[in-house]
Amino acid sequence: MNPDLIIFNLLRSLTEFHFAVNWLIVFLAEYLGYILVAALFYFIFAVKKDWRERWYYFAAGLLSVFLARWIVTDVIRFFYYRPRPFLAFDFAPLIESASASFPSGHAAFFFALVPFAFLLDKKFGYWFTGAVVLMGFARVAAGVHWPSDIIGGAATGLLSFAAVWFILPKFKESVAQEKFV
Repeated sequence: MNPDLIIFNLLRSLTEFHFAVNWLIVFLAEYLGYILVAALFYFIFAVKKDWRERWYYFAAGLLSVFLARWIVTDVIRFFYYRPRPFLAFDFAPLIESASASFPSGHAAFFFALVPFAFLLDKKFGYWFTGAVVLMGFARVAAGVHWPSDIIGGAATGLLSFAAVWFILPKFKESVAQEKFV
């Protein structure tokens, strides 16, 4: 059997337990992202003291997200259409989504920010990554994505970060050296 379908059915079965589980899935899939963006802004603008470093992270994060979500994801969706699970199986999803399924735009957006969370603060990076993974699981459980959509979105986001980080000016080396040495 298809691993995508097995994992989808497992996560989707969580919606049959209790309305509180559905509420949690909707919260994680739809609203957790706002909290994550607010937390990232806090770490960039309240924790970082050097204004150049703040704006460097902000600009690099913005470029990574823009590349991942609004360029690479849209190009892939233009050439490869994959219907969302609720369309394939004709059921009502917990949240609404109208565009193609692959790759996940949410996963591309937030996984492009995961490396920045680690660069800002290692503990925060682990927390941020865990929250983004939970969001991906919740979007599968809500019926708007296949597991491989989330994996494709994660790869898109991480590769977009790598591309942006590679082309940025040399300031990144001094910032990264402080964090990982």
